[in-house]
Amino acid sequence: MKFDLQKALAGHPIVYRNGETPKEWHYFKHGKYYSIISVNKDGLFITHHSDGAYFLNDKGEHDLFLAPKEETLWVAVAKVKTKRGRYETFLARESIEQFKEENLYVPEDYTYHQITREVE
Repeated sequence: MKFDLQKALAGHPIVYRNGETPKEWHYFKHGKYYSIISVNKDGLFITHHSDGAYFLNDKGEHDLFLAPKEETLWVAVAKVKTKRGRYETFLARESIEQFKEENLYVPEDYTYHQITREVE
């Protein structure tokens, strides 16, 4: 997700473009060219512009991004393929118990699978 200084300052985790998480980072409100300094896993100090960019007009491996948030869902999936060659799915819920709590009928020949996806 695109870097957002206010969200990062509020505690949203950040990562470099390469997916690595900085060991620490600091924002300097009055920094003239670089207002953010981060420390990578090797202990190197890396400077950034206030928009999280490592370079001013180009992409860099140390550009900062907001770390993606993930949510985990359970999906009921048919054990056999349909005529179209696909597996039929049946609703997604946050837990298997939710299927029961909502009195949802899930055919017995369906299996439950846990999936994870990124959300904003």
